[in-house]
Amino acid sequence: MRPLHLFAFGLVVVALELRLGEWDLMPGPLGWLLTLLAVRLVARRAGLERAGLVTALGLATVAAAALTWVPAGAEWAEDAEEAVRWAVGLPAMAYCGLVCLELSRLARADSYRTPTTLLQWTGIGFFASAVAPVLVIGGGLTWLETPAVAVNALAQLALFVLCLVYGGRAWAGVPEPTPPDVVSP
Repeated sequence: MRPLHLFAFGLVVVALELRLGEWDLMPGPLGWLLTLLAVRLVARRAGLERAGLVTALGLATVAAAALTWVPAGAEWAEDAEEAVRWAVGLPAMAYCGLVCLELSRLARADSYRTPTTLLQWTGIGFFASAVAPVLVIGGGLTWLETPAVAVNALAQLALFVLCLVYGGRAWAGVPEPTPPDVVSP
């Protein structure tokens, strides 16, 4: 499987909920681990400039998702203040934003303008939605809440689509095909 397609599949696992009682049978931590595996494959094959930071944020995202996947943790997060719920989701937004910026750097290095621009704007969307709660919760600018949620949803959808569309590119960590061996008679 191509690394960015694996990343997109991980995002699907994160987004889907299939409940059996209190448990989600589509565990978010598993989805985030799939995205982290995809990022590691891209880092190994194409070279990410900030691979260590991306991995650290990915692991923080897995830990936060694990906290809220367990029924007691999910209940705690639901009952927590808005600022705490934002803090639990912050690693995922930062992780996805940094992944976008790192992928845009790889695309730019290969002179692909369209994916570079789209990935940069998607990364900016993640970072804007990560800081928006500071203004909404801390600053009392409640009118920003709906646009911030919309920007976050749009960034998530854009990352999913961009991973599928550009997942086959060499800059995205797809290994070059090896020529078949020619046997002479």
